[in-house]
Amino acid sequence: MNKVTTLPEFAGLSELEIQAAIDAYDAAAESAPEPAEGDEGQDGDLLEQNPIAGEFLRLVNAYTERMDELIRAEKDSRGELSEGFLAGLLAYEPETAMERAAFDFVTGIFLDIDDGED
Repeated sequence: MNKVTTLPEFAGLSELEIQAAIDAYDAAAESAPEPAEGDEGQDGDLLEQNPIAGEFLRLVNAYTERMDELIRAEKDSRGELSEGFLAGLLAYEPETAMERAAFDFVTGIFLDIDDGED
């Protein structure tokens, strides 16, 4: 997980600033017109207008990819996830509020999926 880091310009943001940017992005995305068929939509424009939300989404993607790498490597080496693997993975402590917000988002989804498999 330590390979995932926020860009320096976002490292000093507070949780409130990050949440406000995410909320603003969500509101703008909800009010944007539906994209035409074959059009990728307004996401790129919205993220250019809201670089904090863009950085959050970049980190969400990076954490998702990193968790996938670690889980695949563990399964490849042991055939299954070892006892304590997930606890160790989830015990990771991000260094900045931006990293924490993205990590918590990804682990929240991961835990929701894991709960649904029982």
